Amino acid sequence: DERTLAMRLLAWTRHRRDAPAVEKLVQKLIAARHDGHWRTTQGNAWSLIALTEYIRRVEAGARVSGGTVKWRGQEKAFKLDPKTGLATLTFDDARDLKLNDLILRKTAGQRLYAHVKLEVAPESPITGRQNRGFSVRRVYERVNGDGSLDKGGNWEVGDLIRVTLHVDTMEYNGYVVIDDPLPAAFEGVNQEFATRAVSGGQTRGNWWSNHSEMRADRALFFRNHLPSGSYTLRYLARVRAAGETIAPATKVEAMYRPSRHGLSAGRKVITRSIQ
Repeated sequence: DERTLAMRLLAWTRHRRDAPAVEKLVQKLIAARHDGHWRTTQGNAWSLIALTEYIRRVEAGARVSGGTVKWRGQEKAFKLDPKTGLATLTFDDARDLKLNDLILRKTAGQRLYAHVKLEVAPESPITGRQNRGFSVRRVYERVNGDGSLDKGGNWEVGDLIRVTLHVDTMEYNGYVVIDDPLPAAFEGVNQEFATRAVSGGQTRGNWWSNHSEMRADRALFFRNHLPSGSYTLRYLARVRAAGETIAPATKVEAMYRPSRHGLSAGRKVITRSIQ
């Protein structure tokens, strides 16, 4: 595990800092970090101690690192700030990325550890589904006066809507959040009064939350431990306005590993005044 890896690095650094094993252990320890941490409190503590000792004994007095970054024909030089160890470069146009669009070259004779993270925003709020460790699908159904369900999208102001979220994961995950944005024409319904609203079926599904929040613009559900499997979560909303709005994608995310996430499809929602 990460703690053992850090202990090995600490021992080698103090025993024989010029051994080939030292560089290999540093690379493994850095690669074991996910989203800025090493999973556990002890993993974080031992990793920071080992890397601090490595920097003090091995890289003390090292010159400032630098190099060049080439992005689709644009090449820019950089030099890491001696105090912060950071450099910022800006490039335009991240559409249709291809292999080798981004090339990093370091200055000869210098150590340079790199981690690349790209953040982009979609051109349209209506996006397709994504599975990065979680699969999520959302269904809207109108609840009729007799408690039956209507899957059609012919909704009027005042209608009660059952929101169903289907979530699948192949692995255990700790500290998971489901973030389901509401379209502007909907408002969440207090779930304490909603459990008997639908006849002939469950309202809440087989998901249970350690904590949940019904906000003005979204519903949030938190789970400390989520084993692998398929889950169904249901809650109720009400149509409060007429018009054409957007229901942004539902997002399921491991809170301490945000690279593990899933998105539902976004969609248009059309509601009308009471006829």
